[in-house]
Amino acid sequence: MTVKLDKLIGLVSPSRLETAQVCMAKFCFRYIEREPEPWNAAMQFGTAFDETVGHCFTAKKATRLPTIKRAQEMFASEWDYAAGAIEVWQGEQRGALLDIGVKCVAAWQPRIGRHIKPLAVQEHLTEQVKDPISGDTFALQGFLDIRGTRRTVDIVADTKTSKKAYSQSVFQKRMQPVSYTLLTGLNTFEYHVVTRTKKPAVQVLRATITDDDRRGFLIRAGILRRNIAHAYRTGDWLPNRDSNLCSKRYCAFWSKCEARFGGSVPA
Repeated sequence: MTVKLDKLIGLVSPSRLETAQVCMAKFCFRYIEREPEPWNAAMQFGTAFDETVGHCFTAKKATRLPTIKRAQEMFASEWDYAAGAIEVWQGEQRGALLDIGVKCVAAWQPRIGRHIKPLAVQEHLTEQVKDPISGDTFALQGFLDIRGTRRTVDIVADTKTSKKAYSQSVFQKRMQPVSYTLLTGLNTFEYHVVTRTKKPAVQVLRATITDDDRRGFLIRAGILRRNIAHAYRTGDWLPNRDSNLCSKRYCAFWSKCEARFGGSVPA
């Protein structure tokens, strides 16, 4: 083991907890053995878009929101850098994704950029939280895209790029909304989903997070921390082959998973 247990469960993030919830074997490969994951086109496109959104909100916080043309130039620069690191293209084309990206910016700016007053941009927060069942305390961290105000409502929001629109059920599936409200003390979370298609659309999905939601998250986080500790001590990192994310397309560790645990990972 290259990572000590207290490092694994003493400081957690939504993405780390979700990985453990979906597949313990993937958690082991990613966070304990630290196996390399090749950069893919979708991941790097999202990074370039996130950076562009950050630049736009930083400029708006300081003075004013950049024009659509200037924001598109920002994306082109970020994409040029991000695309250079891509190892797995999965059928995507560099030039086509550039064209889609500048269209995504043109869709995002009037729908999102103009209507949010930024208070903090790309904010890294860490807070001590408590497991309601065991009483154990642990550190929760998150990297927030934007904390701001839409009309009169204070919100924390995360930007996503996706080939498909999200459904409202994302708030029941993801740990990010609840954890980010814990970190900020706010109650309203928004996903800003930009579809990565030739005709991009922008979704705003909003949820009000309650104290009951937060308590439930802390209970589940506590259970996952104990499951991680058990697997760490026993080596029982069980793969979840029933997950719809278990595939050779979506998991960079599929070949290692087959070699270690047998069977086959779906294509």
